[in-house]
Amino acid sequence: MFKSMKLRNKLITAFGCVSLVVIVMAVISHESAEDMHALIESMYQDRVLALEQLGAIRINTDRMWTDAHRYILVPDLRQTLAAEVAQAGHEVEKQIGLFKGTYLIEEEKEWLAKFDLAWPVYKKAIGDLFVMLNQGANKEALESMQEGHSVRNARNAIRVPLDNLLEMQIHESEELHETSSRHYTFIIYCNVAASLVSVVLSLLLGWFVARSITKPLARVVAMFDRMSDGLLDQEVLDEGRGDEIGQLIQSARTIASTIKAVVEDTRSV
Repeated sequence: MFKSMKLRNKLITAFGCVSLVVIVMAVISHESAEDMHALIESMYQDRVLALEQLGAIRINTDRMWTDAHRYILVPDLRQTLAAEVAQAGHEVEKQIGLFKGTYLIEEEKEWLAKFDLAWPVYKKAIGDLFVMLNQGANKEALESMQEGHSVRNARNAIRVPLDNLLEMQIHESEELHETSSRHYTFIIYCNVAASLVSVVLSLLLGWFVARSITKPLARVVAMFDRMSDGLLDQEVLDEGRGDEIGQLIQSARTIASTIKAVVEDTRSV
């Protein structure tokens, strides 16, 4: 079938095969790039932003604890500090709401549930502390902030789930980073493989097409060389070729037959 194709069609087919290989490899690379993009986007939306939200929660819960100490030490700033603690509490609730909107595994949901239980207790403990200080019960207020007492216990109760959530988010981010790195390496390998396959295939197809042209041409040249030496009884070459080379061979055979007939007619005269 290939022998019967016109030279133009052979070249078009060869270059079409090379183009097809390049397109296939490009599609594979594109799909891998899309996967990596999705991973990076997931890491940003569900891990980087989640870490930012947990960090903000940690900062604001610690701020409430710090402002509680300042509330004791600087009575003149109590009104301002109370407003700052309230603002920090609103920020914690805002960030925890955003965090709940991210992708969470079962273990994260469990720790989040524990935080949800501990958070109102912590807010109430800080509020009760301020009430005691406003009523002048400084000794009782200071005692409540000591280890093993109400305010300190409430603070510890939110720190444990918060620390575990942060640790899990960092671990998940590291895993996503490793996965995205593997996808990036795969894309690089795909691009290199596409280049190598394209080059090798181009060389093979070029060699095959050139050989299908040059080999029969060399035989035709040899045929004419023998004809010039007076050898007119030629073998049939590449019977069945339908391309330009086949037409050339057929013309050469016709010329040889014609010359042979002329020579025989001349000898018979």
